[in-house]
Amino acid sequence: MLKQLKMFFAVMFIAVVAVACGSSDQPEDVAKEFITVFEKGDSKRLLDIIYIDEKDNTPETKAMIEGKLSMMVGMAQGEMEAKGGIKDIKVDRVEYNSDKSKAAVYLIVTYKDGEVSGPDELDTVKTKDGWKVEL
Repeated sequence: MLKQLKMFFAVMFIAVVAVACGSSDQPEDVAKEFITVFEKGDSKRLLDIIYIDEKDNTPETKAMIEGKLSMMVGMAQGEMEAKGGIKDIKVDRVEYNSDKSKAAVYLIVTYKDGEVSGPDELDTVKTKDGWKVEL
């Protein structure tokens, strides 16, 4: 019993570390999440994964951006629902700048109705908090 309990905690620890390390470690991760969050209609989560310049990172600016994102999310969500939702998101390629602080991620989105979009470019930037989408 003690051995099983130790194994359980070891597996749980590994799972927690894997999930914590898996969030926006790579530009393609945050780009795919960006599309997925649009489909879910979560404008608050979008605010967390987009890049806001330090000088513009004020409560007023965030509120304005969140309002615009809400409108964009509503329109995009409606379009995605009309196509049956997202079936798959694939990374076509990633193009980094010379110091790898920015990357253009090219995604191909396949919808459940069979429509394929892309490759579409999504710009990302590396921050102290990981990769973010640059609008």
